[in-house]
Amino acid sequence: MFNIENFLKRFTLLTPPDDAIRRGVQEVLEKEIGVFVEKKNISIHNNIIYIKTKPLFKNEIFIKKQSILKELEKKFHQKTPRDIK
Repeated sequence: MFNIENFLKRFTLLTPPDDAIRRGVQEVLEKEIGVFVEKKNISIHNNIIYIKTKPLFKNEIFIKKQSILKELEKKFHQKTPRDIK
């Protein structure tokens, strides 16, 4: 007999596409610190988010890094990026 639960378990291990993560990071940054960063300036490599922006904004991001990561965890659950640089 075919068990749908076992079939669907495969899909829980998929990671969201980079574009979805970039959009989520963009939304969280705008919500948390009021800074709009274009998606082209956000990249993800090895589960680490790299942001290209002005040093003033980078400092604000690093000050609130933990709250940003917590918001991303709520949004993406287990597939959350682990650091911001």
